[in-house]
Amino acid sequence: MYLDFYQLKSAPFQNIPDPTVRFVSASHQAAWDTLAAGITTRQGVVVITGAPGVGKTTLVHTYLARVAPSRRTTVVLWQACLSFQELVVLLARRFAVPVQMDA
Repeated sequence: MYLDFYQLKSAPFQNIPDPTVRFVSASHQAAWDTLAAGITTRQGVVVITGAPGVGKTTLVHTYLARVAPSRRTTVVLWQACLSFQELVVLLARRFAVPVQMDA
């Protein structure tokens, strides 16, 4: 109903990140620049942190969609509370590296 009334092309405020629609504040631009520099210079792990709802996921999805759609292997962690061992196992699986866990 409101799509027609407001002449919108798509429904606003989706529950999933939309890389085609984003707000770029100074802090968002700084995070984008840091993300891009970290990946371009192959600095290893890039971590984006912030309060819920500030655009971290959208920023990462936008970067991946625009800059590195299929040229990079990426790991996006949704679980913030992983042990070091769990993190290593997750990375090994994602990069198809065989791993043997010591007891």
